Amino acid sequence: MSPSSLGLLFLVTIVAISVNAQDGGDLLQECECTPSTRNLAVGELTKRGGKCTNSAEVADVVYKCSGSDDTFSDVEFNLDGKDDRTGDRKTSTKRCDFIKEKKEFPMTCTADDGTVTEDTGKQNLPVGCSCRQRPGPRSHGGKAENGKLTDEEKAARKAAREQEKAERKETREQKKAERKEEREQKKLEREQKNAEKGLKTGNGKLTDEEKAARKAAREQEKAKRKEAREQKKLEREQKKAEKGLKTENGKLTNEEKEARKAAREQEKAERKAAREQKKLEREQAKAEKGLKTEKRKLTDEEKAAKKAEREQKKAERKAAQEQKKRERLII
Repeated sequence: MSPSSLGLLFLVTIVAISVNAQDGGDLLQECECTPSTRNLAVGELTKRGGKCTNSAEVADVVYKCSGSDDTFSDVEFNLDGKDDRTGDRKTSTKRCDFIKEKKEFPMTCTADDGTVTEDTGKQNLPVGCSCRQRPGPRSHGGKAENGKLTDEEKAARKAAREQEKAERKETREQKKAERKEEREQKKLEREQKNAEKGLKTGNGKLTDEEKAARKAAREQEKAKRKEAREQKKLEREQKKAEKGLKTENGKLTNEEKEARKAAREQEKAERKAAREQKKLEREQAKAEKGLKTEKRKLTDEEKAAKKAEREQKKAERKAAQEQKKRERLII
């Protein structure tokens, strides 16, 4: 809490005590609100848009202030926004409020690229309870029974408004500082990425030396690609030269065309002669086996001879089987 806020809080307390001594006042010196505490678990507190969470428990946080009877309105701490208040405003004459202090806690932050870092966070958290006296029955736009506020009530209200205004300002400043810290963190992450890529970390631009080095690397790569293209072109020309192609324009001369045509005709004739030779050899082999060379079919006499030969072989095999069977029986 800033020094100005502390001074203002002291002023409010003095005014409230003096008012309480006269007519009950706005702030109650003897508070009948009971605090309920709990420990905030790991990950329950978030900072920097949810990228950072507490890495350890935050102990003894007052999450609720409850009045001693139904004349009080209770208040419950809400991590996500405005505190929740319960109680009937028409019947309750007193209200419970939180006393908040800025607490430090360790937190773990995860960047967009997955990098995890450890840091320390700060946040205003409830540490106790305070009590306030609600104004009496109102009429004519919020004035007291006689329609007017006393000087002490006016001073107390003004001090309360100033305190609330100071607290809102402090909250805005805190959020502003958190946003600034988040922007600085993002800027640092960008600079680190730029540094890894060889960029100047100050403004994200290349230095003259880096520009010259990059240009030299591009020129070298360009020269390598050009050399590879020349090498492939030379290899193609060599292949064409081996095949009798003209290396200048890639076209055959008339003499080369005639030579190629003669070579193809000769190769065709050789393949035809080889096929005829194989055909003759197959026919000779079939003739030796008793096949007819003209229609490649057996005559009736050849079929009968082949059938008789098969029957004879079958009878011989059967006789051999019978002989082996008799020998086994004898044994």
